Amino acid sequence: MPPKYALMQLANFPNHRMFQFFVDGSMHANEAGESGFENREPGCMSAFYNAFNFALENLDKELNLELIFKIHELVSENVSGDFGIQRPGEFRDTSMKPFRIPYERFTAAGIISYMTAAAETEIGKLTGYSRRGHSLNFKLKDKFALELVADKAIEPNVSFSPPFQNKANIQARATYLLNQFKDDLTKAKAKGNNDNIIKAIVHFIRYMELLHPFGDANGRVFVNIVLNFLLMQNNFLPVTLYEPNIFDLYSDDELVDAIKDGMSHTLYTIKNPTQPLFGYTAPTDYNESIERIKETITSFIDSKIDISTDMYVSELESLCDTAWDKKFNLHRFCATGEIEKIKNFPAEELKSKCTIIAPDSVAPLYKGLAPLHIACKMNKPDIVSFLIRVNQNTVNQKDHDGNTPIYYAIQTKNSSLIQFLLENGAELNVSNSKSESPLNWAAKYLDPITFNKILFHSKSLQISELNNNAKLELIQIAATHDNLDLLQWIITKQHINLQELMEILSEEFGDYNCPISMALKEKAIKSFQFLLSQVFLNKKMPFSIFENYLSEIVKSNNYSLLEFTLAHTDLSSKTKPIEFDILTEALIKERRDFLIPYKLIELEPDIATIPQFQESCRL
Repeated sequence: MPPKYALMQLANFPNHRMFQFFVDGSMHANEAGESGFENREPGCMSAFYNAFNFALENLDKELNLELIFKIHELVSENVSGDFGIQRPGEFRDTSMKPFRIPYERFTAAGIISYMTAAAETEIGKLTGYSRRGHSLNFKLKDKFALELVADKAIEPNVSFSPPFQNKANIQARATYLLNQFKDDLTKAKAKGNNDNIIKAIVHFIRYMELLHPFGDANGRVFVNIVLNFLLMQNNFLPVTLYEPNIFDLYSDDELVDAIKDGMSHTLYTIKNPTQPLFGYTAPTDYNESIERIKETITSFIDSKIDISTDMYVSELESLCDTAWDKKFNLHRFCATGEIEKIKNFPAEELKSKCTIIAPDSVAPLYKGLAPLHIACKMNKPDIVSFLIRVNQNTVNQKDHDGNTPIYYAIQTKNSSLIQFLLENGAELNVSNSKSESPLNWAAKYLDPITFNKILFHSKSLQISELNNNAKLELIQIAATHDNLDLLQWIITKQHINLQELMEILSEEFGDYNCPISMALKEKAIKSFQFLLSQVFLNKKMPFSIFENYLSEIVKSNNYSLLEFTLAHTDLSSKTKPIEFDILTEALIKERRDFLIPYKLIELEPDIATIPQFQESCRL
């Protein structure tokens, strides 16, 4: 591929969609692009853009640890909220807590590859359980564990503890990986094989991710920035990934295909700047930092190059379409909505491919899904209509989790898409592997009007016709997903009176299964406040119930929530002191204005005289 053509293409990338390189594609539709990320961690997007611009400014330099340190410093700079870095630009000098890796983010080949490497070098500790509850240590390359992994007979979550707790060891390992990468890249370039070049890159990124050298922001540094830095250095486009957190436990070969797929999403965005990707249409406004990124890109483009980039684009598309040996290109085109490419399949081949469930080894966007599931999940009505015409039998096909296409249509909240599936035979009297029905998913995602359509088709014409257990289940689901509009509609518009509501919720308000407690635990604050105000509409709740909620309120570090809950509490019913542990947790959690600790001390003025509490204050 001609030099710098990747940057020439990147110069055409729409400014308002630059966030795609840094925000998981799976979050775009539910969190309005970058908005959810920015709300949780104010300043994170500017930090991403500044770090990316720094990487672009240094494209002509060989990757080294100093560049990596600077990228970590920039990607952490002025980020607040849920994010906290103690030492920006420095490797950690302590051990890391284990973190969970769910089924979507690992493959059998990825775990087997880990086990092979772990048998030879220090790579961290991976643990999990067999389906029968046997504890597994994957670092021990025993036949039993290998067989379980190959047979997919392990629980859908594994736990990983990164290696080393000493900065010197971490730096030595990082230096070794960097030198190994340079050797691998040199050999791959000598052979002129694009797959091998990408493989050298993803191998390095994967093992740096397993090393987890920083206390936080490892994914931001290595996947969001360094990966794309290395791809662009080698004249590939940066990747747009639906799920970027796959570099720990996917194999190198599987990651090569995921990178090709990710580059195809970037190329699709350049060619279709106004079309949605991953079910999300981005607004046209953008962060001013992006202008600097575009200026940096332009500075690298040789103005003397006047050869058309069409050949580069054609070669890149051909490379991307070799992902997974072209076996799942129909799935890929359904995700992007490229109907003309879908129509190019021969009729009989297309009808057959419509039923193929993608295996666990592909990217999470396609894993375990057939094309119609993907088209529904990505909110592509024209693709859905076309696929059903090609093969009507797919309308009720189950994916690897037992979900039929209508589950994903419900998730998009697209009323017309839901209606279309229902009119074409989508069944509602089904359940998935978690015993959830489409009606359950409707309670998670839908507004009252669309939810009513589901009710009508399920032959349950009124909420009032459901028994209390069924009503409780709907209230639980709507509350825990903070679907406030539906929750209000169920309770206030379906003539559920206070007495019936009390029966449905039960008087054990602190019980885990109570929707009020469940909403609070899931941080569904609006639903928690609504349910609490409905139950205690004409009276205040006993202090004992308030105490059931207090620990979660303290964990949330939400002062306005504490004030709201106290306003609905009968303080005169307090008969015993607040638990000491809750008070000290409030001190530890709040490091700024101490509003929650002060409020609790007002309730327990004597606590300030206790030596242990004074010690907690000093800490």
